[in-house]
Amino acid sequence: MNKLQLIFVLINILLISNTFAVDYQCEIKGIKGEYCYVENLQLTKGNSKIDPKAPTPTDIERVYFNTGNKIPTLSSGICDAFANLERFYAWKSQVEEIQADAFKECGKLELLELGENKIKQVTPAMFNGLANLEDLELYSNELTDLQVDDVVAKMPKLKGIWLADNDFKCSRLEEILTALDNKKVTVYPEFFHPRPRSYTPEKRRGIHCIAD
Repeated sequence: MNKLQLIFVLINILLISNTFAVDYQCEIKGIKGEYCYVENLQLTKGNSKIDPKAPTPTDIERVYFNTGNKIPTLSSGICDAFANLERFYAWKSQVEEIQADAFKECGKLELLELGENKIKQVTPAMFNGLANLEDLELYSNELTDLQVDDVVAKMPKLKGIWLADNDFKCSRLEEILTALDNKKVTVYPEFFHPRPRSYTPEKRRGIHCIAD
């Protein structure tokens, strides 16, 4: 390899490495500066590592992704930065997937809001470390299944889950609801107008589903 080729390779390595960490500065709110607000953060799947910034990271208890965000992949950056996080809100953030162990360092997290995104699948590994989670919000995504026993096992304190406005077949939704009842997890009904659909959905316990 000649010098010119070596320089080209090094440049590409630097460019690639820089695409995986995106710094952003929180807009700090709250009486004690405990809330981090983020707007208009635009990421791609190949540019998904978030490195949040706050004056005192240990004070941050809540993170809100509010307006105009695009975060296709949720990774561990937020939990790595904010060890005392208790609530995480990322609705309408165009989330498509969640990496395994994304929340592993968020051991104090009690509420995880992921509604109105594009999530097609959830796996137990996505919820590693969430032993204190009480509320999980997955409404208005594109889920077709939920392995209740495996997922809930990661969240022994889970009290409630929002599953409305997904793409469950009605027979599968009934099985999921029964499994959650057995785990004593409350399933909240739909509380808003669901997405426009090309078919007429049915309902099971107030939750839209696709007829088998």
